Amino acid sequence: MNVTPIHGLKLLDVREVTARTKLSRAQIYRKMADGTFPRHRKLSAQRSVWAEHEVDGWIREFLEATKQAEHA
Repeated sequence: MNVTPIHGLKLLDVREVTARTKLSRAQIYRKMADGTFPRHRKLSAQRSVWAEHEVDGWIREFLEATKQAEHA
């Protein structure tokens, strides 16, 4: 099997996502349900993870939207 290495990609668990975003676990899942937050991936029945770059992208979009709202 030929596997191309993926450099710089990291998976975050829910504790890391809540720490980065300052959202509660419930808020994260509500935002996922309404399509305004990146979806998680299931590693197993008990374990979900988020792609770090997707969470970071959501944070950047959030900051940009609030910046634009302040100047409107």
